[in-house]
Amino acid sequence: MDLTSKDTMKLSTLKLDHTKTNVFIKVLCNITEILDVEQKFITDFNVLEAWYVDDGKDKLYPEIINLTLDEHKPDWVPDFTFFNGDSECVSEPEFYRYKNIFFKYLNMKVTTNEVLELERFPFDRQVLHIKFDSQNSNILPMPNDLHELTKNYGVAYKDIFKVQTIVTKYKLDDAEIIIDDKSNQCLINAMVTREPMFYITNVVCVMFIIVIITISVYGIPVDEYGSKLSITVTALLTAVAFKLVANGFCPPVSYLTLLDKYILLAFLTLLVIVAENFIVSQMEYDAAVKLDRGFSIIVLLWWVLLHVFIAIGTKFDLFYLDWKEIMNNDTPPQEVKRSHFERK
Repeated sequence: MDLTSKDTMKLSTLKLDHTKTNVFIKVLCNITEILDVEQKFITDFNVLEAWYVDDGKDKLYPEIINLTLDEHKPDWVPDFTFFNGDSECVSEPEFYRYKNIFFKYLNMKVTTNEVLELERFPFDRQVLHIKFDSQNSNILPMPNDLHELTKNYGVAYKDIFKVQTIVTKYKLDDAEIIIDDKSNQCLINAMVTREPMFYITNVVCVMFIIVIITISVYGIPVDEYGSKLSITVTALLTAVAFKLVANGFCPPVSYLTLLDKYILLAFLTLLVIVAENFIVSQMEYDAAVKLDRGFSIIVLLWWVLLHVFIAIGTKFDLFYLDWKEIMNNDTPPQEVKRSHFERK
Protein backbone atom coordinates (compact mmCIF):
# COMPACT_ATOMS: atom_id res chain seq x y z
CA MET A 1 0.00 0.00 0.00
CA ASP A 2 1.32 3.44 -0.92
CA LEU A 3 1.81 5.87 1.91
CA THR A 4 2.14 9.59 1.33
CA SER A 5 4.40 11.81 3.40
CA LYS A 6 3.13 14.81 5.29
CA ASP A 7 4.53 16.82 2.38
CA THR A 8 6.73 19.03 4.52
CA MET A 9 9.27 21.23 2.75
CA LYS A 10 11.94 23.09 4.71
CA LEU A 11 13.50 26.00 2.86
CA SER A 12 16.30 28.29 3.95
CA THR A 13 16.73 31.84 2.73
CA LEU A 14 18.48 30.86 -0.47
CA LYS A 15 21.67 32.61 -1.56
CA LEU A 16 21.29 32.27 -5.31
CA ASP A 17 24.12 32.34 -7.82
CA HIS A 18 22.94 35.06 -10.23
CA THR A 19 25.17 33.70 -12.99
CA LYS A 20 23.00 30.55 -13.11
CA THR A 21 19.48 30.02 -14.37
CA ASN A 22 16.76 29.49 -11.76
CA VAL A 23 15.12 26.08 -12.22
CA PHE A 24 11.90 25.25 -10.39
CA ILE A 25 11.22 21.60 -9.56
CA LYS A 26 8.57 19.30 -8.19
CA VAL A 27 9.48 15.76 -7.20
CA LEU A 28 7.74 12.39 -6.89
CA CYS A 29 9.99 9.86 -5.15
CA ASN A 30 8.67 6.29 -5.01
CA ILE A 31 10.77 3.93 -2.86
CA THR A 32 10.55 0.54 -4.60
CA GLU A 33 13.11 -1.59 -2.73
CA ILE A 34 15.26 -1.45 0.41
CA LEU A 35 18.21 -3.86 0.40
CA ASP A 36 19.36 -4.62 3.96
CA VAL A 37 22.35 -6.75 2.98
CA GLU A 38 23.69 -4.43 0.24
CA GLN A 39 23.01 -1.28 2.34
CA LYS A 40 21.18 0.35 -0.57
CA PHE A 41 17.69 1.40 -1.55
CA ILE A 42 16.11 1.90 -4.96
CA THR A 43 13.69 4.65 -5.95
CA ASP A 44 11.60 5.49 -8.97
CA PHE A 45 12.51 9.19 -9.09
CA ASN A 46 10.33 11.58 -11.09
CA VAL A 47 11.16 15.26 -11.40
CA LEU A 48 9.56 18.05 -13.39
CA GLU A 49 11.83 21.06 -14.02
CA ALA A 50 10.70 24.47 -15.24
CA TRP A 51 12.70 27.53 -16.31
CA TYR A 52 12.05 30.80 -18.10
CA VAL A 53 13.61 31.79 -21.43
CA ASP A 54 13.73 35.07 -23.32
CA ASP A 55 13.83 34.11 -27.00
CA GLY A 56 10.88 36.11 -28.32
CA LYS A 57 8.84 33.02 -29.21
CA ASP A 58 6.18 33.36 -26.47
CA LYS A 59 3.25 33.71 -28.88
CA LEU A 60 4.07 30.41 -30.63
CA TYR A 61 3.11 28.48 -27.49
CA PRO A 62 -0.21 29.83 -26.17
CA GLU A 63 -0.84 26.54 -24.33
CA ILE A 64 1.34 23.72 -22.99
CA ILE A 65 2.74 21.80 -25.96
CA ASN A 66 4.74 18.56 -25.94
CA LEU A 67 7.93 19.31 -27.89
CA THR A 68 8.44 16.19 -29.98
CA LEU A 69 10.53 17.84 -32.70
CA ASP A 70 14.17 18.66 -32.00
CA GLU A 71 13.93 22.16 -33.48
CA HIS A 72 11.46 23.14 -30.74
CA LYS A 73 13.52 21.74 -27.88
CA PRO A 74 15.64 24.08 -25.72
CA ASP A 75 19.28 24.81 -26.52
CA TRP A 76 20.11 24.71 -22.81
CA VAL A 77 18.85 22.24 -20.20
CA PRO A 78 19.63 21.93 -16.48
CA ASP A 79 21.73 18.99 -15.35
CA PHE A 80 20.92 16.73 -12.42
CA THR A 81 23.52 15.00 -10.21
CA PHE A 82 23.01 12.50 -7.37
CA PHE A 83 25.73 12.53 -4.71
CA ASN A 84 25.14 9.24 -2.90
CA GLY A 85 23.81 7.03 -5.67
CA ASP A 86 23.67 6.12 -9.35
CA SER A 87 20.84 7.00 -11.69
CA GLU A 88 19.63 5.71 -15.01
CA CYS A 89 16.82 7.11 -17.14
CA VAL A 90 13.81 4.82 -17.38
CA SER A 91 12.62 6.69 -20.48
CA GLU A 92 13.74 9.56 -22.67
CA PRO A 93 13.29 13.05 -21.16
CA GLU A 94 10.07 14.79 -22.20
CA PHE A 95 10.03 18.50 -23.04
CA TYR A 96 7.09 20.90 -22.91
CA ARG A 97 6.69 24.62 -23.47
CA TYR A 98 4.14 27.23 -22.45
CA LYS A 99 4.76 30.83 -23.60
CA ASN A 100 8.26 31.63 -22.27
CA ILE A 101 8.52 28.60 -19.94
CA PHE A 102 10.27 25.33 -20.75
CA PHE A 103 9.44 22.14 -18.86
CA LYS A 104 11.54 18.99 -18.67
CA TYR A 105 10.21 15.74 -17.23
CA LEU A 106 12.64 13.02 -16.09
CA ASN A 107 11.80 9.51 -14.91
CA MET A 108 14.86 7.84 -13.36
CA LYS A 109 15.75 4.72 -11.42
CA VAL A 110 18.08 5.78 -8.61
CA THR A 111 20.11 3.25 -6.60
CA THR A 112 21.27 5.01 -3.45
CA ASN A 113 23.88 4.01 -0.87
CA GLU A 114 22.62 4.07 2.70
CA VAL A 115 23.90 3.30 6.19
CA LEU A 116 21.19 1.09 7.71
CA GLU A 117 21.15 1.00 11.51
CA LEU A 118 20.05 -2.55 12.37
CA GLU A 119 20.78 -2.86 16.10
CA ARG A 120 17.04 -3.01 16.84
CA PHE A 121 16.13 -5.25 13.90
CA PRO A 122 13.30 -6.17 13.27
CA PHE A 123 12.06 -3.15 15.24
CA ASP A 124 14.28 -0.68 13.42
CA ARG A 125 13.62 2.71 11.90
CA GLN A 126 15.70 4.18 9.11
CA VAL A 127 16.29 7.63 7.66
CA LEU A 128 16.85 7.20 3.92
CA HIS A 129 18.77 10.01 2.22
CA ILE A 130 18.81 11.21 -1.38
CA LYS A 131 21.08 14.16 -2.09
CA PHE A 132 21.18 15.90 -5.46
CA ASP A 133 21.97 19.22 -7.09
CA SER A 134 22.47 20.94 -10.43
CA GLN A 135 25.86 22.30 -11.46
CA ASN A 136 24.51 24.78 -14.00
CA SER A 137 21.38 26.10 -12.28
CA ASN A 138 19.80 27.22 -9.01
CA ILE A 139 17.28 24.66 -7.74
CA LEU A 140 14.06 26.12 -6.30
CA PRO A 141 10.71 24.60 -5.31
CA MET A 142 8.07 25.07 -7.98
CA PRO A 143 5.82 28.05 -7.16
CA ASN A 144 2.08 27.49 -6.92
CA ASP A 145 1.25 29.15 -10.25
CA LEU A 146 3.56 26.80 -12.17
CA HIS A 147 2.44 23.88 -10.04
CA GLU A 148 -1.21 24.50 -10.88
CA LEU A 149 -0.31 24.91 -14.54
CA THR A 150 1.46 21.52 -14.72
CA LYS A 151 -0.88 19.29 -12.73
CA ASN A 152 -2.06 17.48 -15.85
CA TYR A 153 1.25 17.50 -17.69
CA GLY A 154 4.56 15.75 -17.15
CA VAL A 155 4.46 14.57 -13.55
CA ALA A 156 0.76 14.02 -13.02
CA TYR A 157 0.40 14.35 -9.25
CA LYS A 158 -1.07 16.95 -6.98
CA ASP A 159 1.85 17.77 -4.68
CA ILE A 160 5.03 19.77 -5.26
CA PHE A 161 6.89 17.23 -3.16
CA LYS A 162 5.76 13.69 -2.49
CA VAL A 163 7.42 10.52 -1.20
CA GLN A 164 5.70 7.14 -1.17
CA THR A 165 6.70 3.49 -0.95
CA ILE A 166 5.59 0.12 -2.32
CA VAL A 167 8.01 -1.80 -0.07
CA THR A 168 5.79 -4.05 2.03
CA LYS A 169 8.34 -4.67 4.79
CA TYR A 170 8.55 -0.94 5.61
CA LYS A 171 6.00 1.80 6.15
CA LEU A 172 6.67 5.46 5.44
CA ASP A 173 6.21 7.66 8.52
CA ASP A 174 7.26 11.04 7.15
CA ALA A 175 9.48 12.76 4.61
CA GLU A 176 11.06 16.16 4.06
CA ILE A 177 13.05 18.01 1.43
CA ILE A 178 15.69 20.55 2.44
CA ILE A 179 17.31 23.00 0.06
CA ASP A 180 20.62 24.12 1.52
CA ASP A 181 21.21 27.86 1.72
CA LYS A 182 24.98 27.58 1.13
CA SER A 183 25.39 25.08 -1.66
CA ASN A 184 21.88 25.06 -3.21
CA GLN A 185 21.97 21.26 -2.89
CA CYS A 186 18.80 19.31 -2.15
CA LEU A 187 18.39 16.58 0.44
CA ILE A 188 15.39 14.27 0.74
CA ASN A 189 14.97 12.47 4.06
CA ALA A 190 12.48 9.61 4.09
CA MET A 191 11.66 8.23 7.55
CA VAL A 192 10.63 4.56 7.34
CA THR A 193 9.70 1.95 9.95
CA ARG A 194 10.12 -1.79 9.42
CA GLU A 195 7.01 -3.96 9.67
CA PRO A 196 8.13 -6.79 12.04
CA MET A 197 5.33 -9.35 11.62
CA PHE A 198 7.19 -11.50 9.07
CA TYR A 199 9.98 -12.07 11.60
CA ILE A 200 7.58 -12.46 14.53
CA THR A 201 5.61 -15.20 12.79
CA ASN A 202 8.52 -16.96 11.06
CA VAL A 203 11.20 -16.74 13.76
CA VAL A 204 9.79 -15.85 17.17
CA CYS A 205 6.71 -18.10 16.94
CA VAL A 206 8.76 -21.06 15.70
CA MET A 207 11.36 -20.68 18.47
CA PHE A 208 8.54 -20.34 21.01
CA ILE A 209 7.09 -23.70 19.88
CA ILE A 210 10.50 -25.44 19.91
CA VAL A 211 11.16 -24.38 23.51
CA ILE A 212 7.61 -25.26 24.62
CA ILE A 213 8.07 -28.76 23.18
CA THR A 214 11.33 -29.03 25.13
CA ILE A 215 9.61 -27.94 28.36
CA SER A 216 7.14 -30.79 27.86
CA VAL A 217 9.89 -33.24 28.96
CA TYR A 218 8.97 -32.36 32.54
CA GLY A 219 5.93 -34.61 32.04
CA ILE A 220 8.31 -37.60 31.78
CA PRO A 221 9.27 -39.26 35.10
CA VAL A 222 12.64 -38.09 36.42
CA ASP A 223 14.06 -41.60 36.42
CA GLU A 224 13.63 -41.87 32.63
CA TYR A 225 16.64 -39.67 31.97
CA GLY A 226 17.38 -41.21 28.57
CA SER A 227 13.96 -40.30 27.15
CA LYS A 228 14.17 -36.74 28.50
CA LEU A 229 17.68 -36.25 27.14
CA SER A 230 16.64 -37.58 23.74
CA ILE A 231 13.83 -35.03 23.44
CA THR A 232 15.87 -32.07 24.67
CA VAL A 233 18.85 -32.82 22.41
CA THR A 234 16.51 -33.28 19.42
CA ALA A 235 14.89 -29.92 20.20
CA LEU A 236 18.31 -28.29 20.52
CA LEU A 237 19.44 -29.68 17.15
CA THR A 238 16.15 -28.52 15.60
CA ALA A 239 16.78 -25.02 16.94
CA VAL A 240 20.30 -25.02 15.50
CA ALA A 241 19.00 -26.11 12.08
CA PHE A 242 16.28 -23.47 12.20
CA LYS A 243 18.84 -20.78 13.11
CA LEU A 244 20.78 -21.65 9.95
CA VAL A 245 17.60 -21.27 7.89
CA ALA A 246 16.70 -17.99 9.63
CA ASN A 247 20.11 -16.56 8.73
CA GLY A 248 18.92 -16.50 5.12
CA PHE A 249 16.41 -13.70 5.71
CA CYS A 250 18.20 -11.84 8.49
CA PRO A 251 20.79 -9.17 7.61
CA PRO A 252 24.40 -10.32 8.26
CA VAL A 253 25.96 -7.64 10.45
CA SER A 254 28.97 -7.56 12.76
CA TYR A 255 26.88 -6.80 15.85
CA LEU A 256 23.95 -8.45 17.62
CA THR A 257 20.48 -7.32 16.60
CA LEU A 258 17.42 -7.65 18.83
CA LEU A 259 16.42 -10.76 16.91
CA ASP A 260 19.89 -12.28 17.40
CA LYS A 261 19.62 -11.64 21.15
CA TYR A 262 16.21 -13.29 21.25
CA ILE A 263 17.50 -16.41 19.46
CA LEU A 264 20.50 -16.60 21.81
CA LEU A 265 18.10 -16.32 24.75
CA ALA A 266 16.09 -19.24 23.36
CA PHE A 267 19.27 -21.33 23.05
CA LEU A 268 20.25 -20.41 26.59
CA THR A 269 16.82 -21.56 27.83
CA LEU A 270 17.25 -24.89 26.02
CA LEU A 271 20.73 -25.36 27.51
CA VAL A 272 19.42 -24.63 31.02
CA ILE A 273 16.73 -27.30 30.55
CA VAL A 274 19.37 -29.83 29.41
CA ALA A 275 21.58 -28.97 32.40
CA GLU A 276 18.67 -29.27 34.83
CA ASN A 277 17.74 -32.67 33.43
CA PHE A 278 21.29 -33.89 33.98
CA ILE A 279 21.38 -32.53 37.54
CA VAL A 280 18.11 -34.22 38.59
CA SER A 281 19.34 -37.50 37.11
CA GLN A 282 22.12 -37.50 39.72
CA MET A 283 19.80 -36.75 42.68
CA GLU A 284 17.72 -38.88 45.03
CA TYR A 285 14.28 -39.63 43.57
CA ASP A 286 12.15 -37.58 46.01
CA ALA A 287 14.42 -34.54 45.82
CA ALA A 288 14.65 -34.87 42.04
CA VAL A 289 10.84 -34.92 41.67
CA LYS A 290 10.48 -31.83 43.85
CA LEU A 291 13.19 -29.90 41.96
CA ASP A 292 11.87 -31.01 38.56
CA ARG A 293 8.32 -29.87 39.36
CA GLY A 294 9.42 -26.46 40.68
CA PHE A 295 11.87 -25.85 37.88
CA SER A 296 9.30 -26.75 35.19
CA ILE A 297 6.88 -24.14 36.57
CA ILE A 298 9.61 -21.47 36.64
CA VAL A 299 10.81 -22.17 33.08
CA LEU A 300 7.28 -22.31 31.69
CA LEU A 301 6.28 -19.02 33.36
CA TRP A 302 9.49 -17.34 32.20
CA TRP A 303 9.05 -18.41 28.59
CA VAL A 304 5.32 -17.60 28.37
CA LEU A 305 5.62 -14.21 30.13
CA LEU A 306 8.54 -13.26 27.87
CA HIS A 307 6.36 -13.81 24.82
CA VAL A 308 3.41 -11.99 26.34
CA PHE A 309 5.77 -9.02 26.74
CA ILE A 310 6.95 -9.41 23.13
CA ALA A 311 3.34 -9.55 21.89
CA ILE A 312 2.37 -6.41 23.84
CA GLY A 313 5.51 -4.57 22.74
CA THR A 314 4.86 -5.48 19.09
CA LYS A 315 1.22 -4.43 19.29
CA PHE A 316 1.95 -1.02 20.83
CA ASP A 317 5.31 -0.29 19.11
CA LEU A 318 7.22 -0.33 22.41
CA PHE A 319 10.47 -1.62 20.91
CA TYR A 320 11.03 1.20 18.44
CA LEU A 321 13.28 4.15 19.22
CA ASP A 322 11.69 7.59 19.22
CA TRP A 323 12.09 9.47 15.93
CA LYS A 324 13.65 12.45 17.69
CA GLU A 325 16.44 10.23 19.07
CA ILE A 326 16.93 8.58 15.68
CA MET A 327 17.22 11.91 13.86
CA ASN A 328 19.72 13.21 16.43
CA ASN A 329 21.89 10.10 16.01
CA ASP A 330 21.36 9.74 12.28
CA THR A 331 24.44 8.46 10.40
CA PRO A 332 24.06 9.42 6.73
CA PRO A 333 26.37 8.12 3.97
CA GLN A 334 29.75 9.82 3.64
CA GLU A 335 28.63 11.72 0.54
CA VAL A 336 25.80 13.34 2.52
CA LYS A 337 28.04 14.07 5.55
CA ARG A 338 30.26 16.30 3.44
CA SER A 339 27.38 18.61 2.62
CA HIS A 340 26.40 21.78 4.46
CA PHE A 341 23.03 20.55 5.63
CA GLU A 342 21.88 21.38 9.14
CA ARG A 343 18.95 19.89 11.00
CA LYS A 344 16.10 22.33 11.34
